[in-house]
Amino acid sequence: MAVLMLNNRLPEMVTNQRQGRWEQLFNSAVVGKTLLIVGVGHVGGSVAGWAKRFGMRVIGIRRTGRNHRSVDAMHRPADLPKLLPEADFVLIAAPHTDATHHLIGADEIALLKRGGGLVNYSRANLVDYEALRGRLERGEISAVLDVFSPEPLPSDSPLWQTPNLIITPPFLVRRHRALHAAHARSRHAQHGALPRRQDAVEPGQPEAAVLRNERPSPISERVSLR
Repeated sequence: MAVLMLNNRLPEMVTNQRQGRWEQLFNSAVVGKTLLIVGVGHVGGSVAGWAKRFGMRVIGIRRTGRNHRSVDAMHRPADLPKLLPEADFVLIAAPHTDATHHLIGADEIALLKRGGGLVNYSRANLVDYEALRGRLERGEISAVLDVFSPEPLPSDSPLWQTPNLIITPPFLVRRHRALHAAHARSRHAQHGALPRRQDAVEPGQPEAAVLRNERPSPISERVSLR
């Protein structure tokens, strides 16, 4: 969804609405455009499959360089600088480690294609948000950010007022997973079988908190640079 939001220029539309400015924007079809996925693990691989169904060209980065059935060309992290300029959209789905801290730093952000977009679904510290803000404020790129440090994002953070940016707190995604787990457990119970461990909803787990209509504590995403 975030890639489609970028392709349809929704961050720019939201900026115009906030500023009370009427500006007619034009976009082209997503078919044939290039999506670069940094970290083709569980999340990145799922996005790659979705992108291929929309007719996109998908290139990926994995630490091992191992192929993925939904990725047209797989590369290693060292190839990142040469791949960024050819991508229409960049999606970050890698884990945060010492090696990946500010993987998308000022130099890498400067390489992003003008008119392109960036999505961060992984960890805030993989991307230099201050450097990203510079290009967003100049109207050169757009972005959708799903992760922040700290969370919740403080009300005085300059990101709230940054143009060409959509902020999407990840809580609704977690709620969807929690309800899916609860439904899976119910189906298993109806058939007299024990659920797999990952489908169980135990007291104290984030899923159980959601079902009680409470806000769950942050949980790790299944992301990988493998």
